[in-house]
Amino acid sequence: MTDAARDRAPIANPDGRDPNVWSEYEIETQTSLVDCALRTLKHGDAFAVLDSSGDIGTIADTAEGLFYRDTRYLSHYELRIEGKRPLLLSSSMHEDRSALSVALANPDIDLGEHGRVPRDTIFLERTKFVWNAVCYERVSIKNYDRTRRRLRLDVLFDADFHDLFEVRGTKRRQHGRHMAHPHRSRSPRAGSPGPCACRWSSRRHALPARRER
Repeated sequence: MTDAARDRAPIANPDGRDPNVWSEYEIETQTSLVDCALRTLKHGDAFAVLDSSGDIGTIADTAEGLFYRDTRYLSHYELRIEGKRPLLLSSSMHEDRSALSVALANPDIDLGEHGRVPRDTIFLERTKFVWNAVCYERVSIKNYDRTRRRLRLDVLFDADFHDLFEVRGTKRRQHGRHMAHPHRSRSPRAGSPGPCACRWSSRRHALPARRER
């Protein structure tokens, strides 16, 4: 065999496996985290992976979420104003990375017979941090319009209860049954009895609004 033919010959695998066949332990990813500016908050065994706006899961198949002991208890969390995503003005982590502060503004909003709200007239400030396995958020709203406005704020959320391997792309043969509980008007809950007879649940609680004088 010539040197050129020897260079083209396949290299024998000492384990006896085809090098072109993926290992059962390899995980295929569908999205690139380099393209997303992610923010991470952590305390103890809980951590949150958020986008620059402070939302979770607005883009499918990402590693964003609220995790506790390697299980994702919140896979989607999105703040909207009149059904639209606010415009991102700035996003910064505190020096000790204990909290995330986000400045947002409204897009152009058509209220029909109630007129139109021009963009950048409603200011929203979000502050988020994780403490003792709970993700806290405070939303402050300021109106820079000349007239009083009555607007609707929506919070969309979901929980898939995937572990870290599933988040990275591993497929499970069996999953628990997803359930949603309208526990209380201010505290909706999502749950899932797992295949191992364990039960996971995620709850969101809203505190009464505080008016600034």
